[in-house]
Amino acid sequence: MSLLKVLSVGNAIKASTKASLFIRRNRPIIETGLGLVTIGVSVKLAFDAKGKVDAITTDVEERIANGEEVKTSETLLRVGLAMAPSVVTFMCGTGLILDSTRVLTNRVNTLASALTVAHKENDRIKNYLKEKHPEVDTRPVEVTTKEIEDENGNKITMESVERLRPDLLRGFWFDASDYYERDNVVGMQALTVQTERTLYNKLMGKGYIELIDIYNLFQVPLTDMEKREIYGFGFTDSDFFDLEFNTNDNKFFDVDAVTVTDDEGRVQIPYVEWPTPRYILSSIDNEDDDLREYIY
Repeated sequence: MSLLKVLSVGNAIKASTKASLFIRRNRPIIETGLGLVTIGVSVKLAFDAKGKVDAITTDVEERIANGEEVKTSETLLRVGLAMAPSVVTFMCGTGLILDSTRVLTNRVNTLASALTVAHKENDRIKNYLKEKHPEVDTRPVEVTTKEIEDENGNKITMESVERLRPDLLRGFWFDASDYYERDNVVGMQALTVQTERTLYNKLMGKGYIELIDIYNLFQVPLTDMEKREIYGFGFTDSDFFDLEFNTNDNKFFDVDAVTVTDDEGRVQIPYVEWPTPRYILSSIDNEDDDLREYIY
């Protein structure tokens, strides 16, 4: 085999590989597009078949008028054959669209599983740090230090804590809630306990809760982008679920509160946290009327 032929074969293989990867990567949109085109063709075929059905109808009426016997099975067969191309084409188009939905659902489930695994690994590392290296801050904050001089000219190290955007799948700072009260930590903690009880009853009654349930009960406003970020994640009645209300004067909890300064002085900002959720849409009844209110 000549070098030219070898190169030609190699280029053909590369081109086919790229084409295959392109098709696999874009399979949902390709199948959706083909499905819509196919359904459009089926509509055209149905319109064309109307003339054939009209002709069959006229023929049957004439035969009946002439006293001939017309079998129902024969008429149904003729009409079925006339409509068959349209019906088959429509079913093929519908099948393509349904298959594109299946592919997308499988991809979402895979990504959700990977995200859950990543969160669990992150939890494992955080728990290890809390146990072995308690000096490490595992909260959603950024701790910075800088050296300044005091009144006597001595250098001292100052530490500042800046809150970061929390992971919406794991918790929120309480001042994001409409129920936040600056000087009522006990009231906010009682609300958290009450909300946990409400969520647990809902979990046992429906068999699942979504993260949006938590944010709704705490009246934490979310943007459309944030709603999409948590959509589909939650807990089923086979998962462990609880809420943790964390303040820096309660050493029982893992995550401390952040103390910030406002016009009235320094104040604690509690942090509400829950276990790692998982993607649950593939394991619940999607026809449940209660679920439809969470479709955005």
